[in-house]
Amino acid sequence: VYHMDGQAKHQGVVYCEMASRENTEPDLLDSALRRLLYSNTTTYSRECGGRTEDILNLTNDEIIAYHRQFYHLSNLTIVVCGILDPHALFAQLNAVPGLLEINGVCKIPVLAPPPFPGGRGDVLVETVRFPTSDEEVGSLAFAWRGPPSEDIFTILAIEILFRYLCNTSASPFSQAFVERKDPYASQVDYDVKSYTETSFSLIFSGVPYSNPDAKEGAEVADGEEEDEEEPVDGDVEMEDSDEWEDEEDEDDDDEDDDSEDDEDDKEEDPNPPRKDLFSPGIFRGLMLEVLEAMQTPSGAPTAEVMQATIQRHRRKILESLEDYPHESLESYLLPDIIRHRFAASSSLGDTLAQGGGPVIGTRGKMLEILDQLAERPVAFWVDLARTWLLERPMVEVLMVPDRKAADENSRREHEAQKARVDELGEEGLRKLKEEVDRAVKENEINVPQDLLDAMPPVPDVTRAPRLRAAMQTTELPPSSVPRPFSTLQTVSTETAFAHLRFGLPIAAIPPTLRPHLVLLQELLFQSPLYTSATTPPTDYRVVVREAAALLVSHEAAVGFGNDIWSASWLSSVFMLAASAETADAQNMTRFVVRVLLRSLFVPDRIATVAKNLLSEITEIKREGSEMLSAITTRITFARARGVGGGNNDAAISLFVQEGFLRDVLARCRSGRAPEVVAELTQLRNLIVAGAGGGPGFVQIAGPAVDPIEASAALARVWDEEIAACGVRMEGVAPVEPRINPFPFPRVPYAPDMCDAELGRSVMVPIAGLATSFLTQIVPCDVLRVGSAHPDTFAVTILAELLSRTEGPLYTAIRGQGYAYGASLYLSTWSGQLALELHDASEHRRGLAAFYDILATLSTPAGFDDLCAEFHIESARAS
Repeated sequence: VYHMDGQAKHQGVVYCEMASRENTEPDLLDSALRRLLYSNTTTYSRECGGRTEDILNLTNDEIIAYHRQFYHLSNLTIVVCGILDPHALFAQLNAVPGLLEINGVCKIPVLAPPPFPGGRGDVLVETVRFPTSDEEVGSLAFAWRGPPSEDIFTILAIEILFRYLCNTSASPFSQAFVERKDPYASQVDYDVKSYTETSFSLIFSGVPYSNPDAKEGAEVADGEEEDEEEPVDGDVEMEDSDEWEDEEDEDDDDEDDDSEDDEDDKEEDPNPPRKDLFSPGIFRGLMLEVLEAMQTPSGAPTAEVMQATIQRHRRKILESLEDYPHESLESYLLPDIIRHRFAASSSLGDTLAQGGGPVIGTRGKMLEILDQLAERPVAFWVDLARTWLLERPMVEVLMVPDRKAADENSRREHEAQKARVDELGEEGLRKLKEEVDRAVKENEINVPQDLLDAMPPVPDVTRAPRLRAAMQTTELPPSSVPRPFSTLQTVSTETAFAHLRFGLPIAAIPPTLRPHLVLLQELLFQSPLYTSATTPPTDYRVVVREAAALLVSHEAAVGFGNDIWSASWLSSVFMLAASAETADAQNMTRFVVRVLLRSLFVPDRIATVAKNLLSEITEIKREGSEMLSAITTRITFARARGVGGGNNDAAISLFVQEGFLRDVLARCRSGRAPEVVAELTQLRNLIVAGAGGGPGFVQIAGPAVDPIEASAALARVWDEEIAACGVRMEGVAPVEPRINPFPFPRVPYAPDMCDAELGRSVMVPIAGLATSFLTQIVPCDVLRVGSAHPDTFAVTILAELLSRTEGPLYTAIRGQGYAYGASLYLSTWSGQLALELHDASEHRRGLAAFYDILATLSTPAGFDDLCAEFHIESARAS
């Protein structure tokens, strides 16, 4: 939980986790909302891990007493999800003597949040300053108390109302705050907490902030000197996008850069960000204007829009049940369990405080309730917004970035540690270290072998039920129009939806166009669509609404596992994917193809998306884990840009994107937006023409997919849309047909690919972080095409064995309080084996502990101990 090490530094797993959470914007925001909403009187107002100032004063006796009071079988609820026979399960449990007998009753105070004070127009406001390396953007949130957890009808209705208000870029809140020339926020989201007394919140992030204490036009805090040669402590220096231009054009580029700089100095943003959004009541007033507009005939949603929103909510529930069945079922059951155990009362009379029995499965009627809600008129939704959002008191939290707070926190902790060292002296520090070492030794977990032998065998995972699937690869019929794919893979499997994925090669895209990939993936599905030469384009908001009404999910992304600024693997392929109900499969295919072929990239949308992306970059630069990933990509792919997908990984990274997006905005302001439009159009057309380097593929999946019918339908839709939209493809060589587009270009990691200037060891200071993040990477190429590499499964199991809960890394690093998390991760596509430490208080000691584990593994006795058969089987089963 907590201790001081031999250097008088605060340590401990719980302490380090909470130290991190007490200094990050999302955690501070969540804490403030809960504290205000629940009057700081129930567990909902508290931090589950405690506050660091309280953790410092805990004693072992207090922790032991707490554990004895609450951690025993009579206070345990087990939820089992899966394909099993419940009678057989309980028979096995009853076979263990005394297991299901309740010995004593754990008395836990009921949760009885007091009524939220006030009425319409009453607001509890709190401003929270959070430490950070910049002061560019903050966030604002508004929250309301909701109905009790058993009122599923009202809870579902509120969720649908919020989905209508802010779930797409065409939603009212998105239109008013995000999708505008001068964005008031980069993102708007909502959250509904299923407490015994629910609450719901509306969160605006990436809100432009202007420090009233800063000098006009200054970009650094008062008292600091701006240094253009070296990054300011806490900043990460970003690269300019010029490095992506062809070498033969360098001389011309230099001249252009000089003229651009001069032009930028003269040209001001015609839509600068507002500077008063954090002034009292300003943002709240703008938010309430949207809700008030909904109360008018012209601002109320149409019946069709609400029907589409309800249908989308239904699809998302079914999608969640299909993708994450266990987790979804648990989340639906837990509110009933918690209400029974802890609520003071409920309308069902099912709480222990009322002497009632549990009523489990109330959310099992959600689909029926959605049918009932679909019958409600528009007036119902207008009244719902007025009743729960306009006429109820609310909470408002303003999250203000504060660079000085980051510096002050660091200074204060350093001085406090120095004071403790001076007070203890050398002898005191020595005794402290001995005491810590002794405590660590006494808390080592050594499970006797006879106990392991007595445990039931680890289940054989090969006997677990599997989804039935039949896959077939088909060559598409020839065509006279360009196609960036020649192969169709059909998958028939157990799914409630139809799935479509285009994999379009982009390994050979010209270097000057690669940075545009991020804009392209963000603009698709959110741009106007070409209709014909004689009719105006389809407004992008109509496109967004059509996507929401037709599709269950959709994405345009570089590679798999894309999070805008990076791809987990296959970054040499541009993915365009969607899913829909099976009856809408053909409509889905045509819609997705039209989005790809007909999207029109217009200056206003480009500028808005670029501004919001820059705000997201600002927020990412504050996150240790996000920056660790970005820096790792920057270093390891530095010299792989000319081959395979490595060049795309670097091009979409935030190190390139920040400079590139600023350049895009500068060009839009200076009248050169047509250049950006032309570049995006050229990039899209090259991808569509199949000029991205090799053949692509299409995958269609569903409950029963006929390969011949699917192939013919896909070819017909593509060829018809190509002919209709008139995309020009002159000078592009045709793609040679090939049944199997694999292997795609791949460059596994090698040490000589690292950035020669930065070297193989980089440390980046980020102001505002209370903990450290570390990764160490070695080459580990165990991916082989055509046959399995002999070490693939061995390395995978070893990584899992070392990383599992209560495993070697957990015990040696988390158990010692060096880091909250430690894991070994194998990335088969990039050929990397990486150790990762996150939220670390002592990353050096954590790394040394990992080396000790490796040394132990190198000895026969150590290997037998750490990799005993039980541990191997446990890792295999997980």
